[in-house]
This record gives sequence, structure tokens and C-alpha cells, in this order.
Amino acid sequence: MKTLILGAALAFAVSPAMAALTPAQLTASEQRTYQTLRSNPTAAQRFLVTRDYLRDCQKVVDHKMNALMLKYEPDDFDPSYVNNAEQRIVDKAITMNIAAMFNRSNSA
Repeated sequence: MKTLILGAALAFAVSPAMAALTPAQLTASEQRTYQTLRSNPTAAQRFLVTRDYLRDCQKVVDHKMNALMLKYEPDDFDPSYVNNAEQRIVDKAITMNIAAMFNRSNSA
């Protein structure tokens, strides 16, 4: 069981993605961080991708999005742009996604 969960979790780290989130959608705090990164386009893009993925994870945890709809963790996800509480949200959403996939395959 642990091997299955670990294997499924590792699969989450292989998907490239562009952020759907735009700078205009950032909170005031995020906007301040983004402004410091604008001179480094790669870092700015990673920040947007990370914050976008965090929002999706929060929707899963809040049951506003089906856990099966959570996309793989993007290659550009950068954990340095999330705090400990936010990382727990990401971890919980991924766990919920894996559980939903496992439950779906067992009910088929």
C-alpha cells in the first residue's frame, strides 16, 4: 500500500505547466513578492505556477473541486514560494487525489 501511494505521488512531479494565474489575480502580499521577481522571468513564472497550483490544491481541500480533477504537480512548482501551512494544503490535496484515484479503481 505504501509503495502504491509513493509511486502515485512520484508521478505528480513530472508534468510541465503554464500558470493560468495572472499577476492581476495575485493577493496584495503575493503581488509584492511577484514585483521583486519580475526582473527574473523564470522565477516570476515559477512563482505564478506555484501560486496557481496552490489555489487548485486549496479548492480540493475545501471540496470546491473534485480531487480527481487535480492536475499533476507542475515541473515549475517551487516549494520555496509556499509556507509550511500552504505546503500542508498541497500535501493534503495530493493525498486526497491519490485516495480518489484508488477508490475509483477499486469500485470499477
